[in-house]
Amino acid sequence: MVRGEVIVDVWEALGEQPPGVAAASIGQVYRARLHDGRAVAVKVQYPGISAAVRADLQNLGLLLRVAKGIAPGIDPKAIAGEIRERIVDECDYELEAQAHRAFERDWRGHPFVYVPPVITSLSRERVLVTEWVDGMPFDEVERNLKCFVKHVMPELKKWKAAPLAEPTELTLPAREA
Repeated sequence: MVRGEVIVDVWEALGEQPPGVAAASIGQVYRARLHDGRAVAVKVQYPGISAAVRADLQNLGLLLRVAKGIAPGIDPKAIAGEIRERIVDECDYELEAQAHRAFERDWRGHPFVYVPPVITSLSRERVLVTEWVDGMPFDEVERNLKCFVKHVMPELKKWKAAPLAEPTELTLPAREA
């Protein structure tokens, strides 16, 4: 349910048991389409994960007391408090949505970095919805970067050393394997 609406009423396309497109640390990410045609990423927290994480954190004190015996200088209460706070924060997708919105604002208008906006009206404590963006796999980014460094950087250095009198077009060579 999202704001009292049945999921079927919110998503135009999100099958009965949709295949996830990515695994998140404590959830699964799905691709869906809204009735207005927008493609969205829907990050859904695994059922019961928050309670399981909180239960596991109860055992943290015992582990840290053992660690204090090995390293007497540590402050187990401070460490436990920090770990608890960070992990509990990880379970709150509303908090993640706030951070995501701030990150998106910081990068808005960048010429080649795009952070998809959060769709606040559909996001909740255990569901985070953003605009869907097709990205580029890291290995492809790496290949493009190597090509850039090998072929474009030398040209840029030439331009800096000898400014051009008139505009010039720069073409990249075909992608290297």
